[in-house]
Amino acid sequence: LDSNLAANELYGLVAFYNSDWSVNRNKVTANKAIGTYSNFWGTYFYFIGNLNFHSNLLAFNDAKMENYGYYGINYNSGYSSNIFQNTVYIRENNSNQSSYGFYTDDDSYISFVGNIVDMKGAGSAFPAFINTYTNLNTVDQNTFYINSFNSESWNLGTTSFSNFSGWKSSSDVGPNERFLNPIFHNISKYDFKSDCFENQNNVDYKSANTKDILLNNRNLVKNDRGAFVIVTGK
Repeated sequence: LDSNLAANELYGLVAFYNSDWSVNRNKVTANKAIGTYSNFWGTYFYFIGNLNFHSNLLAFNDAKMENYGYYGINYNSGYSSNIFQNTVYIRENNSNQSSYGFYTDDDSYISFVGNIVDMKGAGSAFPAFINTYTNLNTVDQNTFYINSFNSESWNLGTTSFSNFSGWKSSSDVGPNERFLNPIFHNISKYDFKSDCFENQNNVDYKSANTKDILLNNRNLVKNDRGAFVIVTGK
């Protein structure tokens, strides 16, 4: 889903109501909502059942007011939302804009593992807004790189933080959260493999996510953060 334009509201991947969904290995890139009060949603998931969201790229999308990478709302309890090894890349320079890496308000059992969020802007940043009143499962092995915003807001469970240090200090996250430059291989060609060694070979293998966005096999023990894996010789 690439290079679409809209005046006011633009949606990428959309799913509604109760069915189980696997949304894997998609590219949502360079889509823009260009009106003065415009908004963009890379995903818009609303009251769905179980969700697997793995190895997706959300990059270079933009709007004037609110720009969401991942957006999901689900107040149905008893389901699972598994968000594994995705890459979100946001660049904006509008001080009136709010930029969201991952936004979920969800009563499912949430697992948020192995994702990369790289955001730079001038307005308000919400790198990870993982809100639930009951059911955090696993939050670990994610990498964030957030720069130049006027303010930051992070949310985990029902607790908010103003920076990554607060997020990392939460007892709800694992010990392997990182704040560092992912050093993407070739951004201009949408090659978002991370050349940073601290993002490589340190995410636990997930049987639900055996391949990256280009259908390369993930290592069966430990593999790379984000949507892309490093493949020797490529």
